Amino acid sequence: MKKTLSAVLAAALLFSLSLTASAAEDSSGSMDNFRPSADYSGRFTDVAASDWEYSDVSTCYEYNLMQGMTSSSFQPDGNLSVAQAIVMADRIHEIYHTGQSTIENGSPWYQPYVDYAAENGILETGTFSDYNAPVTRAQMALLLYNALPASEFTEINTIDHMSFGSFGEKAGYETTDKILQLYRAGIVTGNDIYGSFLPENSITRAESSAILARTAVPKQRKAITLVRDGYGSDLLPHVDLILPHGMETISGDNFTAFTGDAALAVVSSEYDAELEGISITEISPDDYGQALQEGLGDSGCALTDISSESVSFATMQVYRITGTCTSPDFTMDCVIYAWISRDGRMNSIALLSDDDTVLKAMANDLRIYGTSVTQKL
Repeated sequence: MKKTLSAVLAAALLFSLSLTASAAEDSSGSMDNFRPSADYSGRFTDVAASDWEYSDVSTCYEYNLMQGMTSSSFQPDGNLSVAQAIVMADRIHEIYHTGQSTIENGSPWYQPYVDYAAENGILETGTFSDYNAPVTRAQMALLLYNALPASEFTEINTIDHMSFGSFGEKAGYETTDKILQLYRAGIVTGNDIYGSFLPENSITRAESSAILARTAVPKQRKAITLVRDGYGSDLLPHVDLILPHGMETISGDNFTAFTGDAALAVVSSEYDAELEGISITEISPDDYGQALQEGLGDSGCALTDISSESVSFATMQVYRITGTCTSPDFTMDCVIYAWISRDGRMNSIALLSDDDTVLKAMANDLRIYGTSVTQKL
């Protein structure tokens, strides 16, 4: 098992992924039309320099994308209305195509913006019945998506798919695919490591400033690594792996490896007649960790700073070894789970990443027989 694991780790390094850029399309506008035209200089007293939204709010003000609720107040925690969201989408569209925002208020104040949005394909007439209602996160995202040509949403993130629950069923493929493209472009990032979008929730002015700034200023778009479930191996069909999007698979007789830009995972399972009827607890965690360390060392991969402990998935005892794995080509932190099944198979799952948040999600949310580890990292 030790030699198999080490060899797979080395082999997986040879496998690389490439991102597919979105196809270009003709456009009469330009992202170069977005330029700062004002000096923020701490204008809003309710947005401190230490607040997460400070950079986004200042960008939106300087690029004439958002104004305050008063001359000195931004109200970052206030909900954004449908009308306000349409105004922002119009500004994105008009600046992109003409270099300036010229629409003025009418009666009601938002009517000229609604008319412009309808005339330019940002929304369909009759989409909204109440323009003063809070706009949802999905509605805001779609308005901004429709404000620019699809070619301006260059993919910088590898994301296979997203689950939008009942919203996706109601909204249909085209709508959810547009939101997915905003993830891939680094404009929306979700609310957790899984990228949860909460499409039907309202959106605050602070949150709006973030996606608005990323839409207009590509250098502010976010490269992210999100994880998802659904990865598995026929070797251990009762194991559900939580891994980053876009992982590729390498298979062998006794292993399955998943490799990507942000992480590596290796599932191995080997039969040994001498292990039949033996529990892994008959070996101490420290002895197992040392044996694994020596085996990887023999194969050219060093496992250092190791810590070994016994953990549980429901009632099943499993050993967890943490440390740093180094080969001639990479250095990544790792978490390895190991256990012996009743049929005499030594099973192990090695999870590696140089992103601590990703590695913890992979290790803590891994499920064996539908249960995640009780003792979280």
